[in-house]
Amino acid sequence: SAWLFVIAYLVLYIPHGVRMIQSGLVQLGTTHEAAARVAGAGAIRTLIWILLPMLRRSLASGGVLMFVLMSREFSASSLLRTPNNQVMSTRLFDSYTNGIFTDTAAIALIMVGISVLGVSLITVLGGRAPTDLK
Repeated sequence: SAWLFVIAYLVLYIPHGVRMIQSGLVQLGTTHEAAARVAGAGAIRTLIWILLPMLRRSLASGGVLMFVLMSREFSASSLLRTPNNQVMSTRLFDSYTNGIFTDTAAIALIMVGISVLGVSLITVLGGRAPTDLK
């Protein structure tokens, strides 16, 4: 089913996203968390109101990396596919190997469009770098 693809992709690519977010956490240090604790904020409040806004760029970078890696994933998809349940990469491969080049070109254009749209959306949600810091 489709849930097998979701589980496989998460198992394969969550470590890449976590690595990006971890580098953002290391750059922040622990001073912000300590200041929030001194001010009386709990762990969840500190996470939501202090850490997540400061990690927005790292979260967006991890999201872009995971999106790009997942969109071109083929090996796990080829192992999990069924005749009734395929993803775009396996569908692209099937149309190419069967010699249906018009379908291959159409699927490739759709994949490029989805990739551009997804990366653009995640980048916009990630926000800009602060320009007032000099």
